[in-house]
Amino acid sequence: QKLAIDSALLRQELKQAAFARRSDVSSKTMVAPAWSEAEKLLLRALTLPTGSPARELARLRLTEESEICEGLTAFSLLAAFAAAETISNPFDLAPDEASRRLLASALMNSSQEIEPDEVENAFQSLRHSRLERRQRELRRSLAEAELRGDGVTVQELMTEKMALDRALREG
Repeated sequence: QKLAIDSALLRQELKQAAFARRSDVSSKTMVAPAWSEAEKLLLRALTLPTGSPARELARLRLTEESEICEGLTAFSLLAAFAAAETISNPFDLAPDEASRRLLASALMNSSQEIEPDEVENAFQSLRHSRLERRQRELRRSLAEAELRGDGVTVQELMTEKMALDRALREG
């Protein structure tokens, strides 16, 4: 009132500024998708010299169990590194700038040697994460089938859910 500014105009300007700030913050947070520690470890293992036990184990597991890596942020890089016989410059295999940045962050602490059991633990972690994702999908599908009253689908999904729950307990 002392500045003789209309309160409606002031509210409108504050709302616009808050909205602009919110969209600015959300766009910055969406730029760099997070990689799991397992993905970072596998990337570092795959960039080790040819013949390294950890690299060979990672390549073998990726060819045997590529489905557990599907849908991961680093899937394209993992597949490219696993297919390459030798890697002179890992950044040559990165398809875009975002991948190069994330690869740089994964390789930043790569001075320590990676043991084959660490690679095995990373794959175990990815297997577990994949089972948990499938469990969430099953719960969603089960709820939808129950709402529709589709008893046959509910029974099939319950059977799969029980097997999945057992696999998660054993894993």
